[in-house]
Amino acid sequence: VQYSPEELEAIVYEAKAAGKTVLTHNYSTRSMKMCAEAGVHSIEHGNYLDRETALILKEHGCWLVPTMATYEIMATRGEEFGIPSYFLRKMKEVQKHSENALAIAFEEGLKIGSGSDMVGSGQPYKALEIELKARVMGSMKAILCTTRDNAELMGISGRVGTIEAGKCADFILVDGDPLKEVKIFQDREKIVAIVQDGKFIKKNI
Repeated sequence: VQYSPEELEAIVYEAKAAGKTVLTHNYSTRSMKMCAEAGVHSIEHGNYLDRETALILKEHGCWLVPTMATYEIMATRGEEFGIPSYFLRKMKEVQKHSENALAIAFEEGLKIGSGSDMVGSGQPYKALEIELKARVMGSMKAILCTTRDNAELMGISGRVGTIEAGKCADFILVDGDPLKEVKIFQDREKIVAIVQDGKFIKKNI
């Protein structure tokens, strides 16, 4: 824990004064509790979440954004990316807990967002996050996490996140049924069109 409760409260206060929200990167239950009680908007990672901590997050309306894909890729392919062995050991340890943390959050009704935390050579694997979440939440909930719920998390649900009249036309078309084949988002050939704000960014139809 790098900040005291008073420091966290001051950070949240100043952010709100500027019309912003605060997200924090947390692993330990102690740090998650402190951040939620200080008014932090979103907890990133949260691999060691337990049921008691989940209820505290829920009480304070704090979101959880698991980043499961990062740990999955690093645990299985980290050596390919040149990740040092000491760091890989840590990654593999926290990776063991990520699915359990999501299951607890889902069962307790927390607000759950979706993020991959992928950077650099990990970028092509971002969509793996949907598949990993689907193992716990089911395909529809995992997709909603990535679209509708993320828009709410970021405070832009009035513009994006769902296909509705008056919102930006941001969507993709896939060649298949993602509810039956959630891995489809990882297959570029199956993503036949990308539309951003009403304009085709990709069109293979």
